Amino acid sequence: MIVSANIKHPRKISTPGSTLDTGATILPFLGFTGVIGLGRNLMNSDTLKDRLFIPKKLPCWTTLMIRFWNFPRIKHLLLIDTNTKIVKIDNRQFKIPILIELTPELQTILKFGFYRSLGQKTLLQQSREISSKKYFILIERCKTISKIEKIAGTAGFCMIAGKGRLLTKITKLPEKISFSVNDLKHLLHISTSLSSH
Repeated sequence: MIVSANIKHPRKISTPGSTLDTGATILPFLGFTGVIGLGRNLMNSDTLKDRLFIPKKLPCWTTLMIRFWNFPRIKHLLLIDTNTKIVKIDNRQFKIPILIELTPELQTILKFGFYRSLGQKTLLQQSREISSKKYFILIERCKTISKIEKIAGTAGFCMIAGKGRLLTKITKLPEKISFSVNDLKHLLHISTSLSSH
Protein backbone atom coordinates (compact mmCIF):
# COMPACT_ATOMS: atom_id res chain seq x y z
CA MET A 1 0.00 0.00 0.00
CA ILE A 2 1.35 3.41 -0.96
CA VAL A 3 0.05 6.46 0.94
CA SER A 4 1.00 9.77 -0.66
CA ALA A 5 -0.43 13.30 -0.79
CA ASN A 6 0.22 13.16 -4.55
CA ILE A 7 -2.30 10.35 -5.06
CA LYS A 8 -5.66 12.01 -5.76
CA HIS A 9 -7.69 8.93 -6.71
CA PRO A 10 -6.91 5.58 -5.07
CA ARG A 11 -6.66 2.55 -7.30
CA LYS A 12 -5.82 -1.10 -6.95
CA ILE A 13 -3.00 -2.51 -9.05
CA SER A 14 -3.90 -6.05 -10.02
CA THR A 15 -0.74 -6.64 -12.05
CA PRO A 16 0.98 -9.83 -10.85
CA GLY A 17 4.45 -9.19 -9.50
CA SER A 18 7.01 -10.44 -7.01
CA THR A 19 9.11 -8.98 -4.23
CA LEU A 20 11.67 -8.15 -6.92
CA ASP A 21 9.21 -5.52 -8.24
CA THR A 22 8.50 -3.80 -4.91
CA GLY A 23 11.41 -1.32 -5.01
CA ALA A 24 10.93 -0.43 -8.68
CA THR A 25 7.21 0.21 -8.05
CA ILE A 26 7.67 2.37 -4.94
CA LEU A 27 10.71 4.45 -5.92
CA PRO A 28 8.89 6.64 -8.53
CA PHE A 29 6.92 8.09 -5.60
CA LEU A 30 10.27 9.24 -4.21
CA GLY A 31 11.35 10.78 -7.52
CA PHE A 32 13.36 7.93 -9.07
CA THR A 33 12.38 6.14 -12.27
CA GLY A 34 14.04 3.21 -13.95
CA VAL A 35 14.63 -0.49 -13.57
CA ILE A 36 16.24 -1.96 -10.48
CA GLY A 37 17.98 -5.26 -11.05
CA LEU A 38 15.30 -7.79 -11.94
CA GLY A 39 12.46 -5.61 -10.59
CA ARG A 40 10.01 -3.66 -12.73
CA ASN A 41 7.44 -0.94 -11.93
CA LEU A 42 4.07 -2.71 -11.76
CA MET A 43 2.28 0.54 -12.60
CA ASN A 44 3.86 0.68 -16.08
CA SER A 45 2.13 -1.40 -18.72
CA ASP A 46 5.25 -1.27 -20.93
CA THR A 47 7.13 -3.57 -18.53
CA LEU A 48 4.80 -6.54 -19.18
CA LYS A 49 7.28 -8.23 -21.55
CA ASP A 50 10.06 -7.99 -18.92
CA ARG A 51 7.78 -9.16 -16.11
CA LEU A 52 6.90 -12.29 -18.09
CA PHE A 53 10.48 -12.92 -19.23
CA ILE A 54 12.23 -12.66 -15.86
CA PRO A 55 10.35 -15.44 -13.95
CA LYS A 56 10.90 -17.81 -16.88
CA LYS A 57 14.64 -17.15 -16.80
CA LEU A 58 15.18 -17.22 -13.01
CA PRO A 59 15.76 -21.01 -12.87
CA CYS A 60 18.55 -20.64 -15.47
CA TRP A 61 20.18 -17.91 -13.39
CA THR A 62 20.15 -19.85 -10.09
CA THR A 63 23.89 -20.67 -10.10
CA LEU A 64 24.85 -17.05 -10.74
CA MET A 65 22.47 -15.79 -8.03
CA ILE A 66 23.85 -18.33 -5.55
CA ARG A 67 27.38 -17.04 -6.23
CA PHE A 68 26.17 -13.47 -5.79
CA TRP A 69 24.67 -14.17 -2.35
CA ASN A 70 27.93 -15.74 -1.15
CA PHE A 71 26.55 -18.52 1.02
CA PRO A 72 28.57 -19.26 4.13
CA ARG A 73 31.18 -21.85 4.95
CA ILE A 74 30.42 -23.73 8.17
CA LYS A 75 33.31 -22.77 10.43
CA HIS A 76 31.97 -23.72 13.86
CA LEU A 77 28.37 -24.90 14.15
CA LEU A 78 25.20 -25.93 12.33
CA LEU A 79 22.15 -25.51 14.58
CA ILE A 80 18.69 -26.79 13.62
CA ASP A 81 15.68 -25.46 15.53
CA THR A 82 12.46 -27.11 14.34
CA ASN A 83 10.28 -25.00 16.67
CA THR A 84 11.27 -21.73 15.01
CA LYS A 85 11.93 -23.48 11.66
CA ILE A 86 15.40 -21.93 11.55
CA VAL A 87 18.81 -23.33 10.60
CA LYS A 88 21.80 -21.38 11.90
CA ILE A 89 25.14 -21.62 10.18
CA ASP A 90 27.48 -19.99 12.68
CA ASN A 91 25.86 -16.51 13.07
CA ARG A 92 23.63 -16.53 9.98
CA GLN A 93 20.13 -17.98 10.00
CA PHE A 94 17.96 -19.47 7.27
CA LYS A 95 14.42 -20.83 7.03
CA ILE A 96 13.46 -24.51 6.96
CA PRO A 97 12.86 -26.37 4.65
CA ILE A 98 16.36 -26.14 3.25
CA LEU A 99 18.74 -28.17 1.12
CA ILE A 100 22.39 -27.56 2.00
CA GLU A 101 24.97 -28.71 -0.54
CA LEU A 102 28.47 -28.95 0.91
CA THR A 103 32.04 -29.23 -0.28
CA PRO A 104 34.56 -31.25 1.79
CA GLU A 105 35.64 -27.89 3.28
CA LEU A 106 31.98 -27.28 4.34
CA GLN A 107 31.42 -24.41 1.91
CA THR A 108 27.65 -24.30 1.35
CA ILE A 109 25.20 -23.74 -1.45
CA LEU A 110 21.74 -23.24 0.02
CA LYS A 111 18.44 -23.97 -1.71
CA PHE A 112 15.06 -23.07 -0.30
CA GLY A 113 11.45 -24.11 -0.70
CA PHE A 114 10.59 -21.01 -2.76
CA TYR A 115 12.62 -22.39 -5.68
CA ARG A 116 9.60 -24.64 -6.26
CA SER A 117 7.58 -21.54 -7.23
CA LEU A 118 10.19 -20.81 -9.91
CA GLY A 119 9.26 -24.04 -11.67
CA GLN A 120 12.09 -26.10 -10.22
CA LYS A 121 11.85 -29.51 -8.61
CA THR A 122 11.13 -29.95 -4.92
CA LEU A 123 14.09 -29.90 -2.53
CA LEU A 124 13.67 -33.65 -2.04
CA GLN A 125 13.80 -34.26 -5.80
CA GLN A 126 16.85 -31.99 -6.08
CA SER A 127 18.60 -33.86 -3.25
CA ARG A 128 18.15 -37.13 -5.15
CA GLU A 129 19.88 -35.64 -8.21
CA ILE A 130 22.96 -34.26 -6.45
CA SER A 131 26.28 -35.20 -8.02
CA SER A 132 28.10 -38.18 -6.51
CA LYS A 133 30.93 -35.76 -5.66
CA LYS A 134 28.75 -33.44 -3.53
CA TYR A 135 27.68 -33.79 0.08
CA PHE A 136 24.29 -32.58 1.26
CA ILE A 137 21.91 -32.15 4.18
CA LEU A 138 18.18 -31.86 3.54
CA ILE A 139 15.91 -30.58 6.31
CA GLU A 140 12.29 -31.03 5.32
CA ARG A 141 8.90 -32.03 6.72
CA CYS A 142 8.84 -35.75 7.52
CA LYS A 143 5.58 -36.00 5.61
CA THR A 144 7.38 -34.92 2.42
CA ILE A 145 10.38 -37.19 2.97
CA SER A 146 8.16 -40.20 3.75
CA LYS A 147 6.93 -40.16 0.14
CA ILE A 148 10.35 -41.42 -0.98
CA GLU A 149 12.33 -42.57 2.06
CA LYS A 150 11.12 -44.77 4.92
CA ILE A 151 10.95 -42.89 8.21
CA ALA A 152 9.20 -43.41 11.53
CA GLY A 153 6.13 -41.16 11.54
CA THR A 154 5.23 -38.23 9.36
CA ALA A 155 4.88 -35.44 11.93
CA GLY A 156 7.57 -32.81 12.44
CA PHE A 157 10.83 -32.36 10.54
CA CYS A 158 13.37 -34.89 9.33
CA MET A 159 16.91 -34.76 8.01
CA ILE A 160 18.58 -36.68 5.22
CA ALA A 161 22.37 -36.45 4.90
CA GLY A 162 24.60 -38.01 2.31
CA LYS A 163 26.88 -37.79 -0.68
CA GLY A 164 25.16 -38.03 -4.04
CA ARG A 165 22.83 -41.05 -3.93
CA LEU A 166 24.66 -42.53 -0.91
CA LEU A 167 22.65 -41.63 2.19
CA THR A 168 24.60 -41.54 5.43
CA LYS A 169 21.72 -40.58 7.73
CA ILE A 170 17.91 -40.35 7.68
CA THR A 171 16.42 -39.25 10.97
CA LYS A 172 13.53 -37.49 12.62
CA LEU A 173 14.77 -34.26 14.20
CA PRO A 174 14.25 -33.22 17.82
CA GLU A 175 13.22 -29.65 18.64
CA LYS A 176 16.88 -28.54 18.66
CA ILE A 177 20.05 -30.20 17.51
CA SER A 178 23.50 -28.87 16.74
CA PHE A 179 26.46 -30.22 14.83
CA SER A 180 30.07 -29.10 15.21
CA VAL A 181 32.39 -29.17 12.20
CA ASN A 182 33.71 -32.56 13.35
CA ASP A 183 30.15 -33.86 13.86
CA LEU A 184 29.28 -32.85 10.28
CA LYS A 185 32.36 -34.50 8.83
CA HIS A 186 31.53 -37.67 10.73
CA LEU A 187 27.85 -37.49 9.68
CA LEU A 188 28.72 -37.05 6.01
CA HIS A 189 31.75 -39.39 6.05
CA ILE A 190 34.12 -36.60 4.98
CA SER A 191 37.67 -37.70 5.61
CA THR A 192 39.81 -35.10 7.37
CA SER A 193 42.56 -35.54 4.77
CA LEU A 194 40.09 -34.32 2.10
CA SER A 195 38.99 -31.26 4.03
CA SER A 196 42.26 -29.94 5.42
CA HIS A 197 44.16 -27.38 3.33
